[in-house]
Amino acid sequence: MTKKDKRGGLLEHNYDGIRELDNVLPPWWLYLFYFTIVISVAYILYYHVLDMGDSQAMEYQKEMEYAASQKKAIEAAAPKESAEMFNLLTDEASMTSGKNVFAANCAVCHAADGGGTIGPNMTDKY
Repeated sequence: MTKKDKRGGLLEHNYDGIRELDNVLPPWWLYLFYFTIVISVAYILYYHVLDMGDSQAMEYQKEMEYAASQKKAIEAAAPKESAEMFNLLTDEASMTSGKNVFAANCAVCHAADGGGTIGPNMTDKY
């Protein structure tokens, strides 16, 4: 164990001519550090040990059910407009336009095949 030097809190050890001060951490930093430890323990208990929170798959399922209910509400309110809104665009002009938009805006991050570089992979099951 090293001892403090008498010259203003410098420690005795010396690494390549660099001396180290023995400063005390500020209380706000220590409290924040302890708070993050408490939060991480609570998170692990809530989501992994007690299994009380929704998993990502469960949250996804809830969002898909909500989207389906919203789609039904839109279809009931305006059937003609919703038919145009929710139909897949499979004609050649729409497919070419979509391919050009993807190549111009998305392929930079997601790669030309959708496999992902810095952006997420869009071809896997997730």
